[in-house]
Amino acid sequence: MTDRDEKAAAAAKAAEDAAKKIAEEKARLEAEAKAKKDAMAADLAKKAEEARKAAAEAKARLEAEAAARKDKAAKEMAAMADKAKAEFTAKAEAIEKAKIIKHVWTKEDTYASLAQKYYGSYKE
Repeated sequence: MTDRDEKAAAAAKAAEDAAKKIAEEKARLEAEAKAKKDAMAADLAKKAEEARKAAAEAKARLEAEAAARKDKAAKEMAAMADKAKAEFTAKAEAIEKAKIIKHVWTKEDTYASLAQKYYGSYKE
């Protein structure tokens, strides 16, 4: 081999080594890019899952609050109905008691005078 052939072989080997290094660097960069892309996708998926969980929790909390308000309103309505019923019963009892004529007999009372006083006539 001549000096020229050796230089050409060395240049070819250097070019081959450079091409190999470039290919290795390219593969490494592609692997890093893929890893970054996968990490970003995983991060986005995690954030989306957290957002779904937060939305579900908020929905459950709102539904629970609405149910509590509904129960409270139903209890208040039942209490109001019970109070109104009690008032109506008390008024009805008062009316019934008022219908009964209460009178303390005195010496001057007669059936005719009481009939005249309460009924307007003693003939009834």
